[in-house]
Amino acid sequence: MSNPNDVLSLADVAAILGRSIASVRHYIRHAGLPHAMPAGRYVILRGNLQEWVDRPETREMMLRGDVMLRKTAREPGVNQLDVETSVSIRLRGTA
Repeated sequence: MSNPNDVLSLADVAAILGRSIASVRHYIRHAGLPHAMPAGRYVILRGNLQEWVDRPETREMMLRGDVMLRKTAREPGVNQLDVETSVSIRLRGTA
């Protein structure tokens, strides 16, 4: 059984959501994913993640897919469109 006080890393959240770590960082910076930064590392409480996923605006964003611009190392200064889609936003490993 999952504990809402479980502390999750970016990799944990990415695995739970079925998204990339870059997407999780994007959610933190631009979509209001609650987090803390003890010792300079992002951490997310499982309960906060569930509450964030349950928000109507988060559900809408996740259902339509993520669109984010990122700069590639091979082509500095050039934005590459990275599209990820998912229709399942129930947290994996929860009942």
